[in-house]
Amino acid sequence: MKTHQHYHKTILLTWMVCIIYSSWTFAQVKLVKDINTTPAASNPSGLLAIGNQVFFTAYQSGYGKELWVSDGTEAGTRMIKDIRPGSDHSSISKTVVFQGLLYFSANDGVHGQELWVSDGTEAGTRMIKDIRPGNGSSSMTYPIVLNDRLYFYANTSNGTELWSSDGTEAGTQKIAGIRSSWGANNPLVVVNNRLYFAEDDGVHGKELWVSDGTEAGTKMLKDINPGTGSSYVGALVAWNGRIFFRADDGTNGSELWVSDGTLAGTQMLKDINTGSRSAYPTSLVVYQNKLFFAANNFDDGTQLWMSDGTEAGTQMFKKLKDYGSYPTGLTLFNNHLFFSANSTQGTELWVSDGTVAGTQVFKDIEAGAGDSNPQQFKVCNNQLYFIAQDATNGKELWVSDGTATGTHLVKDIYAGTTNSDIAEFTATDNQLFFTANDGTHNKELWVSDGTEIGTKMVLDIQTGSNGSQARNFVQFNNKYYFSANDGVHGHELWVSDGTEAGTHLVKDMIVGALGSAPQELVVFNNKIYFQGRSSQYNVELWVSDGTEAGTHLFKEINPDTGRGSYPFNLKVVNNQLFFWAHDGTNGYVLWVSDGTEAGTRILKNVVPEQNYFVEIPVFVEVKGKVFFSANDGLNGSELWVSDGTEAGTQLVKDIYRGGGGSNIESLTVVGEQVFFMADDGLNGAELWVSDGTEAGTKLVKDITGSNKSSYPYFLTAHQGKLYFSAFDESHGYELWVSDGTEAGTHLVKDINPGTESGAPGALYAIGDKLYFKANDGTHGTELWITDGTEAGTQLLKDIREGDPGSLPTEFFVYYNQLYFQADDGTHGKELWVTDGTSAGTTQASDVFEGSRGSVPENLLLLNNQILLLADKGLGEELYLFQPFTLTTPSPQIIRDNAVVYPNPSQGLFYVQLTNKSQENAQIALYTIQGKLVQRFTQTVQGEQLTLDFSGLPAGKYLLKIKAGGEEFTQRIVKQ
Repeated sequence: MKTHQHYHKTILLTWMVCIIYSSWTFAQVKLVKDINTTPAASNPSGLLAIGNQVFFTAYQSGYGKELWVSDGTEAGTRMIKDIRPGSDHSSISKTVVFQGLLYFSANDGVHGQELWVSDGTEAGTRMIKDIRPGNGSSSMTYPIVLNDRLYFYANTSNGTELWSSDGTEAGTQKIAGIRSSWGANNPLVVVNNRLYFAEDDGVHGKELWVSDGTEAGTKMLKDINPGTGSSYVGALVAWNGRIFFRADDGTNGSELWVSDGTLAGTQMLKDINTGSRSAYPTSLVVYQNKLFFAANNFDDGTQLWMSDGTEAGTQMFKKLKDYGSYPTGLTLFNNHLFFSANSTQGTELWVSDGTVAGTQVFKDIEAGAGDSNPQQFKVCNNQLYFIAQDATNGKELWVSDGTATGTHLVKDIYAGTTNSDIAEFTATDNQLFFTANDGTHNKELWVSDGTEIGTKMVLDIQTGSNGSQARNFVQFNNKYYFSANDGVHGHELWVSDGTEAGTHLVKDMIVGALGSAPQELVVFNNKIYFQGRSSQYNVELWVSDGTEAGTHLFKEINPDTGRGSYPFNLKVVNNQLFFWAHDGTNGYVLWVSDGTEAGTRILKNVVPEQNYFVEIPVFVEVKGKVFFSANDGLNGSELWVSDGTEAGTQLVKDIYRGGGGSNIESLTVVGEQVFFMADDGLNGAELWVSDGTEAGTKLVKDITGSNKSSYPYFLTAHQGKLYFSAFDESHGYELWVSDGTEAGTHLVKDINPGTESGAPGALYAIGDKLYFKANDGTHGTELWITDGTEAGTQLLKDIREGDPGSLPTEFFVYYNQLYFQADDGTHGKELWVTDGTSAGTTQASDVFEGSRGSVPENLLLLNNQILLLADKGLGEELYLFQPFTLTTPSPQIIRDNAVVYPNPSQGLFYVQLTNKSQENAQIALYTIQGKLVQRFTQTVQGEQLTLDFSGLPAGKYLLKIKAGGEEFTQRIVKQ
């Protein structure tokens, strides 16, 4: 009988544990607070028509902003491909139609911003060529088609270059290296089978160039503004075999110019605004074999002008209003020229038949002297669409059939006087596509056939409400402070203790929707210091004690309230706050603070008169000193070190001799050394190491064995060594390890055998394990683990079979287990957990049930629970997750941002230090009587330290840890 009762008790206990497991797996995630309840938007942009379809980019939770296509119906609107897998945007831009396909620039997260093509299917959407190899970006701009080839600007290591493509990788080639210091910022124009464009070669300034598609035939046409000055060529228009444009020769101001493609035939057509003043012609359009445009002749202001291509035939066409009518948007429709201009009737819709008498107000939409401000003219299906406003409906969609009576409001999309924010007019054969906000769905894709009933939202791509965009978290007094947007106050300082009531706005520093945009939050001297905005342009250093009254401007470093000092990269080392700021006189210089306004001062003017940073310098700390990269104007961007004094702030080594700069990246601390990537001009971008001295700063290993670069990235300290991803021509990008010596730097494993890359990334150390994501060419991008040996480097679990894999990211340690975001192909991107075994790698929660996924990210430890951002249809908001911890030892909380576990332990102790990742921690272990047992330094990895005291006798000890200017003390028990 007892045996029978024991059997039933066992069954009951097992059943209860299963219920607990089931509840834990999919139920114990709760919304902390829905901070922003305003409707969400997909914000479609970059609309381009091909046939009866329109291609565009749109945002959807879980996928970021990616490539979409629509035929104007809900069923025919879909995402083509998640080019950059996950919630990051692929940054699609510069779309163009070529060979009936869509060509564009995009970033897949691996190759940088490169040239892509799409036929509207997922399989047919691919990268054409990695023009700038590695994760660098060629950033294609201003594509144009000429003679069955696509021409565009591309940015390589040599600067801006003119490239062309036939749509194949082999047929995508450089035409000419312009090596511009400005970059390509003017479109290409085709005239007589030649390309015309504006460019700056670094010698002559920005001038007019021409190309026949060959390197030899690409040259500056004329140095219009002689010498290094720029003519600022713009508004290029082709007409009658010639090109008309705006240019400044340095004497006559910006005037109308013309070119027939020869040096002699490139000249100013007319000095409209005589002397050095500028006419600045705009809105150039050809109508009735004449060139119409807007220009300013000083006496009459900006008026409508006309030219027959000769100086004498270039004259003011009609003065619509004294002192300027400001005509804009000149558009051909129904054999007439329509435009917007200002007169005694306000800014209204005008029309011209090419005669002075026939140039008049077409319709006074806002009767009287009020302005309807017509704009964004677009012809579609024999109708002229535009945006205009009236006192009743606000700024909405209008249409015209070419008659005054046939010009009317199409639909009041956002009912009432509020504007619907229409943009992106794009015409197919029979429909007008655009974006609009109806007040219920926010900014989405719309379509119109010119009727009210035929004007409708195509699809609510991003459903639900906006997220709060919570960012920049820092833990302080057992709460998290962060920047968030509630849809009313803009981005402001918020606080959360993990409860709805305890999650609230700290202070509305700028009243209204603008927001103070707090960034760079750091705890120092028992307060929070951060970058904040007190007006639209005045960005300064702020401080908060966590209360509304105690949140205020700390110091106005730049007295120019129209700009501010923009302090950034705040870092606490040795009870001092380091940061960069612009005081309005010295440019961006290195500052230091002791926490008082009087003690906040310039440490050293490292970069004289530096008004901006091309690369943001990052501080790392070793033995009480900070390492960073800076450009002093003489040596280029190099390695610097500071002990907090002006004399002790100095260049460590000029790695790239001269002013070239070694372009240091990825400073990473391992023990008492700093590893980083640098280019010495001889070996390419390779792995370097420094102990803070010139002699101790050296190339670790030339991995490629040539002047080509291995581009070491994802540098991560683990058990006294450095692990990273690097490239060589035999293996592609694979996992490497280094002990700081050439002999000790080697490939760990060729994960994707051969020259293809395993592309390891997101390296994360927990205890004696190193986790990372990689692609072996078979399983897609999945979770891997290594012990530092080839045999011990293996796929942990194939969570999603095939390509692209589960794409693990957002790694976070909780009691020696790894939590991360992954997509199993069924639940979407959700929270997963692993104990380092395949069997112990499981989905931890299903926050957003179904296939869409909640995209959990920014995982943080709060009160023995995980605080995270996720989207459950309310936009990205704060959630609290309680992991199942029946077998997890009780943690010993040292203070609000430090936890040690397990305690007691047989030797291995883990210390979780919130906000302390990549810090160098000084560790001391004492007997209870105060005798020193051990003292050593260890780098905090993933906000965790792993302390091995297994060799010590059993007993009680006192553990002291110093990291990031804070000290922690805890009694531990070694069993």
